Amino acid sequence: MRAIGISTGPTTHLDHLGVLCALFHIPLIVTDEAAYETAQRFYPQLDAHFCSWNELSLSALAEHADVLFGCGKFWAESLLPSFECVCRKKMRFVFCPHGNSDKGRSLQPGERRPQQDIALIYGDHMYELLKNSGALDSIGHVVPTGNYRYRFYLEHRAFYDQLAEKTLFCHLPQDKKTLLYAPTWPDKENPSPVFELCAQLIEQLSSSFTLLIKLHPLLEEFYPGQTHHLLGRYNGYPGVHFIGDFPAIYPLLQRCDGYIGDFSSIGYDFLLFNRPLYFLPPLHNDPSFSPGPLFTCGLSITREKLTRLADYLQATWIENQQRFQIARQDLYDHAFGAQRDYTVLKNQILEIASTKCY
Repeated sequence: MRAIGISTGPTTHLDHLGVLCALFHIPLIVTDEAAYETAQRFYPQLDAHFCSWNELSLSALAEHADVLFGCGKFWAESLLPSFECVCRKKMRFVFCPHGNSDKGRSLQPGERRPQQDIALIYGDHMYELLKNSGALDSIGHVVPTGNYRYRFYLEHRAFYDQLAEKTLFCHLPQDKKTLLYAPTWPDKENPSPVFELCAQLIEQLSSSFTLLIKLHPLLEEFYPGQTHHLLGRYNGYPGVHFIGDFPAIYPLLQRCDGYIGDFSSIGYDFLLFNRPLYFLPPLHNDPSFSPGPLFTCGLSITREKLTRLADYLQATWIENQQRFQIARQDLYDHAFGAQRDYTVLKNQILEIASTKCY
């Protein structure tokens, strides 16, 4: 069966869908010109093609593909009837997740979920999250992938390490620990305190640590004023480096000594390196708040610790490293499972698409 990937989201999706397409040797259509340029720079192994929304049509896709890979969880439900009505074709859809996190943990069975055709999951953690929330009932077929992104990084490590060094790390001091702060965007379930605490983190940590900050792309989309105010105030601040258009996460994590975050999937990615993780829970006390399994793999920074944060990190660094080693390894294994052979994985997906009805 002929397969095509379509990327319509932020450049961060390239490190998920783009990597998968490169491994499966299938073309990826990118609908944003800037994202296409990023794909060419960071994923030269990928057969990427730029095609604007105005040029993309159901009939063209139906003519050249039988299976569409994408990160849009509403695609199968929204587009399947259109393909059948307009093109008289039963298109198959493969949903590629863009990260493994604890988001969705508060959803309850019985709430409506978008119907999906074939959904990829990393491992047991994501499967359990889908099952417990009732979302699994709305998915036709589930296929575990393992951590194909890290394996892809290892196979091309020389290229990515050189790119990270040239782009970022050659400009950083060598005599300080490097911390990555990777907050997600705030919503009702995951009240990230990024706008309340980011300035405080910068001003307290930048003299003792090198602080790398990777903001979630939806922060700029949903909170443009607050995001640009933060960037305008602290871009170029000594000891602080905002990571913008660098979608490949593992070459960055490889060089970081520790992680600060909240609910971002990058925290799960960082488990692989078994280094200290620190978490910023919501500032407002909410008895119903449940942080999820990732928070069991490091230390939470309570409100009283924020006043002398650098001292707190330095005083607890060794404890954090040693105390949570087993927890981090166990949760990583639970989240990502065993590595899978790319050819076997691709063939399994295409066999489902060709023989099993949605």
